Amino acid sequence: MLLKKIDFTAPSNKSKLDISLNTNNQTWEEYYASYAYVIYQTMLAGFEMSQPYNPHGKAILFLMRHALELQLKSELAKRGEIIPTTSNIPEIIVALGGINSLPEEIHRLVQIIDLDQNGYCYRYYFDSCKKSTYFKFGKVVETAEYFAIHEKMVNSNIFNSKPICPDLKIHEDWDLNFQVGYEFQYWHLRFQYDLIIEILLEGVLNGTVDLQQSYIPLLFLIRHALELSLKAFVSDLEQFTGTECVESLCSEYRLSVLYREFEAFAETLNLDKMDVEMQEELKILLCQFNLHRTNIEALDFYNENFRFPESYNTLHMVKFSEIPLAELIELYYHSNKILSFSIDVLVNEGILTSKSL
Repeated sequence: MLLKKIDFTAPSNKSKLDISLNTNNQTWEEYYASYAYVIYQTMLAGFEMSQPYNPHGKAILFLMRHALELQLKSELAKRGEIIPTTSNIPEIIVALGGINSLPEEIHRLVQIIDLDQNGYCYRYYFDSCKKSTYFKFGKVVETAEYFAIHEKMVNSNIFNSKPICPDLKIHEDWDLNFQVGYEFQYWHLRFQYDLIIEILLEGVLNGTVDLQQSYIPLLFLIRHALELSLKAFVSDLEQFTGTECVESLCSEYRLSVLYREFEAFAETLNLDKMDVEMQEELKILLCQFNLHRTNIEALDFYNENFRFPESYNTLHMVKFSEIPLAELIELYYHSNKILSFSIDVLVNEGILTSKSL
């Protein structure tokens, strides 16, 4: 991972990850602009990759859909209308006067990107209501038209559209075909979100990405990666515990609830087979992980603050300028270590044995 290269104690890195001077008011327009900026930087970074977008297609598609949702809600805010609490785009469009009152370009963007009621299909892989994956194996979402239409909206200043992709002429259309039917574990999806986090952090540290324009989506990505990591861990544990709790937890977003499953299992482990040095390292990692979880959840318990500037038409109380972002990112790195390797380590040490074997 990129984060292995970061010296978290270096003053220069800490200063680059400092958001204490942020003076934004966190309006709908600012949230929209921030998410659009992150999409743009992600697409720009793809120019230097051999397989630019498919490895993190669902994560990009979520950002695209969410930016569109924020753009529509920003338009409502500009008109002085009440902002619907729903993420259901057709309902938001009704609040704007109905689809026939909107530009044709908006109508087409919705048709391309809005593939479920609330965008869960890009944030998760399993639909607990239908008890199946959101997409069938091999499903592809073609987005070349989406980006082309959006570029026209930027040039025509429709709904104050912000750029989300560099020069489209550089791309072949097939470059923008996102495969979304190959994620069958939470790990697969989590790595997509991790990759965008790395793109942003690398850009911030080398000076090509503006932290002040990107920190809100970055915080969402970090929180969501943690949620997916916990769900991945709980999912992996089913084969060792004989329990079936993943289906009931797949729609759970509260980190404390997910962590209880993780913690309950950890407390049952007999670590006597593990050498003393590894036991001590595991204790440290568990403490760091729990600290990361509690810090993130204190900032965004309901998984809303990093996605929206307000909830139920009430501004949230998070003071972004007081968030120690460098410390959160350091803890994110340590959390990745425990959740990426703990199952394999416990199996190799003979502490875990599959119930299915």
